[in-house]
Amino acid sequence: MAGFSRLAGRIFKAVFGIYLVLAVTVTVVQLCLEYVSIRNTIATDLDALGQSFGPGVAEALWSYDTPLVTSMVRGIAQAAIITGVRVENGDGVVVAEQGIVPPADEPLGLLVRNLRKEVPLSYHSPKGEKRVFGRLVLCSDHSVALERVTDSLVMILINSVIKTAGLWLILYLTITRLLSRPLTQLAEAVQRMDFQTDGGFAAEIDSGRRDELGILVKTFRELDRRLASGRSELDAINQSLARAVDAKTGELQASEEKLRSLYEMSPLGIALTDWNGHYVEFNEAFRRITGYSAEELRSIDTWTLTPETYASEEQHLLKSLETTGRY
Repeated sequence: MAGFSRLAGRIFKAVFGIYLVLAVTVTVVQLCLEYVSIRNTIATDLDALGQSFGPGVAEALWSYDTPLVTSMVRGIAQAAIITGVRVENGDGVVVAEQGIVPPADEPLGLLVRNLRKEVPLSYHSPKGEKRVFGRLVLCSDHSVALERVTDSLVMILINSVIKTAGLWLILYLTITRLLSRPLTQLAEAVQRMDFQTDGGFAAEIDSGRRDELGILVKTFRELDRRLASGRSELDAINQSLARAVDAKTGELQASEEKLRSLYEMSPLGIALTDWNGHYVEFNEAFRRITGYSAEELRSIDTWTLTPETYASEEQHLLKSLETTGRY
């Protein structure tokens, strides 16, 4: 089943498996019915043989013509359905016998081994009375019916094989064309959806189908169209956000430069320390006020500078400002 999708393969196996079970069941039932029909036909033929040969055998037995009785028994035994013939007198003594005649106490039923027909041998007295003086026993073994059933079985099997092969071909072509190929194309198209940016989903799939698969294809196409539209809108939003971020970044950089200029040019001393009191950053005014160099400030902590130091430096700063005329 090359080219089958997994789903189509499972459907094919399930349908074909159910068909095989039904075919075997129907064949068994058909053989049983054929067996019953053949047995009924054999029983009818036994009745016909008994009615045909009964009067002649009765006349020969009444005349004590044993060779004639024996000859007639052999003739009856030549019939295709006969496996055993016996002629008995009124006392149950066997006068002539050909083949195998089973006992009369075998149970009846569908599976009984032999079919048995007993034909009473009688004559009419001058007074018109009917007297039975013997019987003709005809027997047909079940092998006769089975042989005919075997012949029928060959024809039934040939017929079943032809039907099974035809059904297999029809299922294969139908499932491949109507289910497997569209499903495979649909699966491949869905897998490619993540790599497409402009839609165009499943262009090779026939969208004119009116069954469930056609509805599914249309649904995926609509989904792909919406995804493509959403991707376009998202790209536009991302571009707008990127422009806004760039603008805000420029504004922040400008603001930072202004703050940095104010920080550096401020006459007030400004410094930043960490949790341990070490100076992290400071402006030039702070360095002049404290009287330390940048290297010295980074090596000391805030406790080194006392209020007296700040005061003296502030006085020095004020005097410097008075001297330069900036205060």
